[in-house]
Amino acid sequence: QSRALPVALRGQKLHVAGQVFPVSCAGDVLAACEAGPLWVRHGHGGGGRDFVSDGLHELGPDELLYDQIASTRWTGLLPLVEFVRRVSADQSWVSPPLRACFMFDDPNLHGSGYGFLDYRTLIEHAAEHNYHAAMATVPFDAWCVSSKAIGLFRTHSARLSLLIHGNNHTQSELAQPYPEKAREQLVAQTLKRISRLEGRLGSPVPKIMAAPHGACSDLMAKELLRQGYEAACISWGSLRKHNPQKVWPPDFGLEPAEFLGGGLPVIPRFRVSRDSLADVVLSAFLGQPIIPVGHHQDVAGGLDLLAQVSGMINEFGGVTWCDMGQIARTNFKTRLRGDVFEVRMYSCLVRVHVPRGITRLKVERAWNMPDDANERLEARFKGDDWASQNGDEVSISRDEKGTRAVDLRFTFGRGVDYRAIKSPAFRPWPVMRRILVEARDRMQPMIRR
Repeated sequence: QSRALPVALRGQKLHVAGQVFPVSCAGDVLAACEAGPLWVRHGHGGGGRDFVSDGLHELGPDELLYDQIASTRWTGLLPLVEFVRRVSADQSWVSPPLRACFMFDDPNLHGSGYGFLDYRTLIEHAAEHNYHAAMATVPFDAWCVSSKAIGLFRTHSARLSLLIHGNNHTQSELAQPYPEKAREQLVAQTLKRISRLEGRLGSPVPKIMAAPHGACSDLMAKELLRQGYEAACISWGSLRKHNPQKVWPPDFGLEPAEFLGGGLPVIPRFRVSRDSLADVVLSAFLGQPIIPVGHHQDVAGGLDLLAQVSGMINEFGGVTWCDMGQIARTNFKTRLRGDVFEVRMYSCLVRVHVPRGITRLKVERAWNMPDDANERLEARFKGDDWASQNGDEVSISRDEKGTRAVDLRFTFGRGVDYRAIKSPAFRPWPVMRRILVEARDRMQPMIRR
C-alpha cells in the first residue's frame, strides 16, 4: 500500500515463483509475501536505494525481458524498471492516462445480439459498472444489418462500438502466404464491406484490425498500413507466435505498442478471465491500453465476469473507457523540454493537446523507418486541411486562451483507393464456414436452455 509505489501496483496481489528470500534491511516495504519483505526502499527521492529479494534471471532461448516481467519471476525486473523510471523522472516521457476497452471477437449486427451477448443488456450493464465494449466484427457479415442493432450502436456509442475482425474469418486469414496482388485485394475487400456497414451506421468504424486467431504477417501488416489502417490489436504471445522469424527489440512488450510491416502499430490485448488481475496490473504499470478480449461464450453464465474485471480496472481511478479508435489516437507519450513540446507517436494518427504558450512541437516516431520507406509527417489544426511538414517539427501559433489541439499523422507512400481495387474471386468455402459458425453461435443459448 506504500504511496512510494505507482498507483497501478498499490494493494495488488501478484504470484511469485519458487522459493523466495526476504530482504532483511529496514525501510519502506513496497512488496512482501508471507515470508517477509521482497522489495524495500531506504531513503527518499532520487537518492533512495531499493533492495530486492531477487536479481535478473538469465534469459532462455527465444526469451525476452517481457517474459520475465509478465511471469511469476517479476521480482527482479519489475522493481528495476520502476527504479530506472524514478531516477530518470526529469527526463522521462509521460504516458497518457489509463485507457480501457473490453473486446469481443466475431459479433455482428444481424440482430440485437449475438450468441450469449444481448446488446441492450450489455449497454445497461456497461453503464452500471462503467465500461466500454467493442465488437470485432467480420466484414463478410456486413451483407445484412438489423435496424434494431444499428439503433443501439448509434445511440449508445459511449458504451458500445465496432472494429474490424479479418475479412472472411478463415483460419489464420491474415498470415497466409498470399502473393502481393491477393493481399491487396483482401485488404481492399475488408474496407469495401465495412464502408457499406458505415453507410447504415451513419458513423465511421475505426480502421483497427483485430486479427483472427491473432495471426498477422509482416507483409499483410504492410498492406494494411498502405491502405489506411491505423493499427492492429493482437496479444503479445500471438504476435510472436505468428512472426517467428522477426527479430524483436530488447524492450519488446514494455511499450504502448509494437510494430509490424515497417510501421503498423500493434496494440496488445489479453484473454479476459476471473484471473486477469496480473494482466490488468501489468498493462496499467507499463502505460499500455487495458484490453481484455473474449468471445460470447465467456458470458454464457451472465455478465458478472465483466463486472469483476471492470471493477479491477476502475479501482485505479481516472480510467478512460473508450472505443479502439480513441485508444489508437491517444497512443503517444509527451515531455516538455524547455520551450519544446515533444511527442513520441506509437500510432500512425494521434490527437495532441499542446500546452499554452508552446510554439514548437517536435514529433518522434516510435518505430524504425525502413530504408525504402516514403513516410511524411502531416499536421492539422481544427478547421484546417492536412499540411505536410518539413522534418519532424510543427510550428504552433501562440494561443493565450489555453491548449491547442493538433492532429498528427505519418503517411506511407501514395494514397491507395481501395474502391478501385478488384475484389478477390468468389470462393464458396469461406461463405459456408462463416454461415455455419454463426448458426452454431446463435444456437448455443437455445441449446443451453
